[in-house]
Amino acid sequence: MDKLFQSSPKLQYWNGFLKLRFSRLSMREKVLALLFIFGIVGIWFTFQIERHSSVWDSIELAHVDAREQRQVLDESENIKIKFEALISDINLEALPKRDDVNASLDSMIRKYGFSEFNMSPPSTEAGIPLSFHSFTVDLKKASFGQVFDFIDEIKGTLPYVGLRQITIQAPRRTPHLLDAKINLKSIEYTP
Repeated sequence: MDKLFQSSPKLQYWNGFLKLRFSRLSMREKVLALLFIFGIVGIWFTFQIERHSSVWDSIELAHVDAREQRQVLDESENIKIKFEALISDINLEALPKRDDVNASLDSMIRKYGFSEFNMSPPSTEAGIPLSFHSFTVDLKKASFGQVFDFIDEIKGTLPYVGLRQITIQAPRRTPHLLDAKINLKSIEYTP
């Protein structure tokens, strides 16, 4: 409190000094000085608005994240119940193992007599209680009927193996034969 009263005469001195200096300026100099002061204050105010708006954006983003997390937490029990209901509809013992699917695909490829083919090793997304396996089969120089029948047999004999994507191209040298790349996905029960 004492410091405030001690600095008060200094403030009064500077206030009087600035008033005296300002009153001695011509009208043009007063306008320019006021424009300069307002410009500096405007620039400072702009920086403050940008700084505060970025802070408010960060706060709003945190609120959105918190709402989304709260929603996930609130819905987690419902999601778990739906998942259990879906799992109960699946005959888990009938889900094929990765090696069984791989062997079945290999035997089907040989059954259809594809002359040029390539099966890449399956990739696995491990999980509990279900793991997902991806298979890629490249067939070269195959007829459309062979590819179509091959895919139909996969659907018929391997019910838990789904066709994710098929890419068919006709080579320029042999347009009546096709190159097909087939991506498949299977589910395996891993307790």
